[in-house]
Amino acid sequence: MATAPPKTGSTALSSTTDGAVDVDVEDSVVQKLAESDPKFLLLSSEAKAATEAEHAMTVPQAIKRYRKAVAWSIFFSTAVAMEGYDLVLISGFYAFPTFKKKYGVLKGGKYQIPAPWQAGLSNGARVGEILGLMINGIVCERFGFKKTMIGTLCVLTALIFIPFFAQNIETLEVAEILMGVPWGVFQTLTWMWPLPLVIGIALAPESPWWLVRCGRSEDARASLRRLDATTSDSALDDQVSMMRHTNELEKEISAGTSYLDCFKGINLRRTEITCITWMIQAASGATLTGYAAYFFEQAGLPTSVSFDFSISLYAIAMIGVLISWFAMTWLGRRTLYLSGLAAQFVVLLIIGFVSLTHSKAASFATGSLLLLFTLCYDIAVGTVAYSIVAEIPSSRLRTKTIVLARSLYNVQGTINGVITPYMLNPTAWDWKGKVGFFWAGTSFLCLIWAYFRLPEPKGRTYGELDVLFEQKISARKFKKAVVDPFRVQDSFIELSTVEKKD
Repeated sequence: MATAPPKTGSTALSSTTDGAVDVDVEDSVVQKLAESDPKFLLLSSEAKAATEAEHAMTVPQAIKRYRKAVAWSIFFSTAVAMEGYDLVLISGFYAFPTFKKKYGVLKGGKYQIPAPWQAGLSNGARVGEILGLMINGIVCERFGFKKTMIGTLCVLTALIFIPFFAQNIETLEVAEILMGVPWGVFQTLTWMWPLPLVIGIALAPESPWWLVRCGRSEDARASLRRLDATTSDSALDDQVSMMRHTNELEKEISAGTSYLDCFKGINLRRTEITCITWMIQAASGATLTGYAAYFFEQAGLPTSVSFDFSISLYAIAMIGVLISWFAMTWLGRRTLYLSGLAAQFVVLLIIGFVSLTHSKAASFATGSLLLLFTLCYDIAVGTVAYSIVAEIPSSRLRTKTIVLARSLYNVQGTINGVITPYMLNPTAWDWKGKVGFFWAGTSFLCLIWAYFRLPEPKGRTYGELDVLFEQKISARKFKKAVVDPFRVQDSFIELSTVEKKD
């Protein structure tokens, strides 16, 4: 039951005995839109029907209904897969004898890739990606996602010739930087990928959210028909109305769509959460998995065993992702993310202590512990982050916010690319397994931030998230709050005290 509204512009917070949140806010964005435009109420009623249908939909039902969208998403994601493959491939070569002999230097009777060149090769692509990301944020909004991806795939196809024929380490460095630019747009290396991707993308439907932001509601409806398995015209109309409703809410909250608008008003908090969540992927010790073969070798394992452990690591990573699909549904994003960071902290601390003993058993224990770390990482932080960064930004600023987040991730990755070779290289700091202490410390700092700042977006529509952020609900109370972004009552919006079912 609603209580009397507080003074204009204020926010009243109270908690009930069951821990639910009671929030009353006067002069909310929904109320302002309803008072200024009577047509908004009709739009709200149609959008509400689509929102209620989404809340009532189970995961199997959603997959069945949006199976076409799922298939297109998997197809588009193959472009991202090869970007990650190449970055890991280059760092994996550092422990490969043939690669070290061709591009390295002889020191102490053994060939080694010098730490500065390891850092340069690892960071070259990331430098290019940052530039590509910033270009992407502007070009996508102007030309759409399809044309942007097709154009960058064509550029990449030409650039692949450089590393293919590289005869020295300097040429490899140039290739990594240049190919990083198109990678930054869609975040692939081999020639087998661009051609089928270009053909497939040309046949794919454009993003209906982008079409709505461009004022092309009919085109958005046609795109939805290709993505939604339902045959109901009214259901499609309701879906488009929900997108338009969310777009109007966000235009009222923040009219701009520039990079600068990501740092204004309530969008600043959403940008912070998105950026830090993605940066934590690189700041919590995952860099060790990228240097897995080299790390195992420096920890005392034979080269053949190091590569065996590396292959096992990637198999474990895939298992972790599969587990995460179900864990996110049961536990939500916040709980899983916090649990994963806590587990990473403990495992990294143990790796550090194990490295204090110098024995063959300790080397194998370090390798086994890194496999356990990989499982924890891919169940939680490594997978959940992608869901969070897509859900937290406003729909109008989503592309640019994700660009900023990925850029910060690449900055952290660049830092990792500089310090990690020095940490592991026997000609530099030679920390071996003691790097576990360093990354345990960063994981603990990330855990503290996530506890106080990371909200739970599970089960929320974009419109509901808009209102929750507008009302400045704290991260730890997001899950308890139940918001109705369609209800208009006198001069305030009610946030019920009844906890919403997940």
